Amino acid sequence: MKFVLFFVGIMLHQLMGADADRKEHFKACAQELKITKDMMKEARETKTFDKPEFKCLSACVAKRAGILEPGNKYNMDKVKDMVNKKFPDKAADIIKAKEECVAGAKGIADECDFARSIDSCFFKKIPDMRKKE
Repeated sequence: MKFVLFFVGIMLHQLMGADADRKEHFKACAQELKITKDMMKEARETKTFDKPEFKCLSACVAKRAGILEPGNKYNMDKVKDMVNKKFPDKAADIIKAKEECVAGAKGIADECDFARSIDSCFFKKIPDMRKKE
């Protein structure tokens, strides 16, 4: 299964964090999930993130950034604050899309699937965010 949108979601979570923290969140999660640099390079080149190690990367980064909380609660206050600072010109559209996607993911018990669902939904609604970073 291809996870192109999944990878893009990871990049958004990185963008939302403080510049110094975002790379640390990503590196820590990649290490925790045993994702090697070679695996990441291959996934980027093939645009395929179907290795099991990638399944929870988005959720891990979101948790470290304080966006994903226990019980699959999405901290929209934190998202709004970060989005307003990082993307003031697009904040209203981004926040609206995130709120809709979070609402659509309610009921998904697995936090990894929950985070991926939100990311997939979000990038269907706001495809131009893929160009960031």
